Amino acid sequence: MIVSGPCGDDKTYYWSLISTEGNEISFYEFDGEGSDQTFVALNKLKKLLYMSVYLDNSLHCFGLNGRKCFTFEHPNLIQSQGLALDSDDNVYVVGTQSKNILQLSADGSLIQIIVKDMEKKPNGICFNQNGDKFLLTNIKCPHLSVYALKDCQLSYHVMDPKVITLEVD
Repeated sequence: MIVSGPCGDDKTYYWSLISTEGNEISFYEFDGEGSDQTFVALNKLKKLLYMSVYLDNSLHCFGLNGRKCFTFEHPNLIQSQGLALDSDDNVYVVGTQSKNILQLSADGSLIQIIVKDMEKKPNGICFNQNGDKFLLTNIKCPHLSVYALKDCQLSYHVMDPKVITLEVD
């Protein structure tokens, strides 16, 4: 479990990685002045924590020891938000204002922009249990979009999110 939040001055963010027994595994401190952290994702095998920062259009990666591994920025990533990992440890980050999804390797290298020029402003992403589809939420949009990862084509919209069951690990 990841617990995060800003310090009282809104300039420093703290996270704790907590075990299911309630013990703190790692503690992180991030200078967030002028930024707004939005989403986090954990790669258990490689022991990496990823964090998107909305206002500075970036993705940060930390080791479980709290040390920063890298920062990813790209001109085609504007207002980074949703994060998800696939079964190959690739990282997917949603650009809300840029209306796209970037696929990165676990070490932060851009693989490709998998979906671009979207009609809506995406903000959240997650994969199904098989890893062959991803679910996308959009700002101010009442439905969910489901894409096939293989060709990154829209499969269907879910008009009533209360009826969907997404199996996740």
